[in-house]
Amino acid sequence: MDIATTQHVLDLFSAGFDAEFDAAAAVQSRLTGDSPFRTADLIRDTDGNYVSIGSPIGMDCFRQVAEEALNKNPKRFRTYERRRVTVSEEYALAQLTKLLGSNASHANLKYFRANPDVDVTALGKDAENITAVAEQTEADGLFLIEDVAICVEVKGKSLSRQARGGHVQRLSADLKATIGSATQQAQRLEEHIRVNGGLWLEDRSWWDLSKVREIRSVAVCLDDLGPLATGLDALVRANVVTSDRFPWIVSLHDLMVVADVVDRPAEFLLYLRRRTESEVSLRFEALDELDLFMLFLQGGLYVDPDPERVSEEFLGGASPHKSRSPTLSGSLRAHAGIHAHGSARRMDLLRERG
Repeated sequence: MDIATTQHVLDLFSAGFDAEFDAAAAVQSRLTGDSPFRTADLIRDTDGNYVSIGSPIGMDCFRQVAEEALNKNPKRFRTYERRRVTVSEEYALAQLTKLLGSNASHANLKYFRANPDVDVTALGKDAENITAVAEQTEADGLFLIEDVAICVEVKGKSLSRQARGGHVQRLSADLKATIGSATQQAQRLEEHIRVNGGLWLEDRSWWDLSKVREIRSVAVCLDDLGPLATGLDALVRANVVTSDRFPWIVSLHDLMVVADVVDRPAEFLLYLRRRTESEVSLRFEALDELDLFMLFLQGGLYVDPDPERVSEEFLGGASPHKSRSPTLSGSLRAHAGIHAHGSARRMDLLRERG
């Protein structure tokens, strides 16, 4: 490339310091989410010298710079937004296919879900006139590997500038539109399979999934959400996640990293189990997903299994025998404040925990 083009690229992804630089203003912009290093990995001086401050220019850094330019043309940006959603879904399913060693059984799965005022059981195998009690909806993906089902939802939407700057109302709204919506949609699919052992598909045929014994949900977000995605108990307290059956909330970037590292589907399934265990969210805190992933690779992301929780998670499994497990999870309950009876109490504790 010619020098002018090269320099334009370097300037676009660099932050400069000159005589007019205001340190106080820089700190203020950082606190409101507008740090120049959000979209820059280089420092430049007035003589045209550039120094790297860390990793190379990343995909997400490039995306934010491109989106800022596209946003000046609303019509063009709306076209880009529609395409961004499609590409995000394609990337996410491709990475999960790599991790699971199997293609999605359904991408963009269209099925019938119970209306808000109708119990899920009304959509069982023997249901009649399903359009009277249900409406068609869509899930981004469903992986079915032997007796394990993985429900997938992808949100190809960015947090707004106001949300990144800490505007409470916008942050709350954006989190519910991304994490909250993805979680709700993935768990809705999970609930229909868990309760009814199958789904009514778009053509009104019954898909028998009674052989499924384990169901996990994955919610993929476009933005890196940092500690927000790992602090499941905080998301419960903020009413962003409204169920005690947690999904794996992960950014598209971190999903790609995990897919590059893990080469055995069984190992990935084990990570999913550990990450979505409610007691893990109480015991461990991290700045981002990859901190927890590294801890898992080192053998440290572990809590003593709660027999009751295990019985709830695996469909068709026997209930724990009281005489065999009186103290197995007692120390964990004492440490985390988790009562022995059911998921409702766990939800209460997660909401109250400060």
